[in-house]
Amino acid sequence: MKVAIIDGHHQPEVKQNKDQTRTWYEQKAFIDLGGAFPVQFKISLNNITEAFPVGDDYELTPESYKVNQYDNLEIDRWNLKIRRRHAPTF
Repeated sequence: MKVAIIDGHHQPEVKQNKDQTRTWYEQKAFIDLGGAFPVQFKISLNNITEAFPVGDDYELTPESYKVNQYDNLEIDRWNLKIRRRHAPTF
């Protein structure tokens, strides 16, 4: 599945819980599910420097999928990762 980081929606966000004891980072991404428009989702980042640059050549990594308790394939919401589909050319 093709994933994109879209200009204007690419800045990572810093999130905190109400008592500010936990901080995490997220970045918006968009996935092509075959419909008329891509669907927005969020990627968790370990730190803000891991944010992905703008581009439309990403895909979900194999570890982003898991088999649930009913033996059905699903996306692992706690281990969602993306990577470049093709190596960059220079």
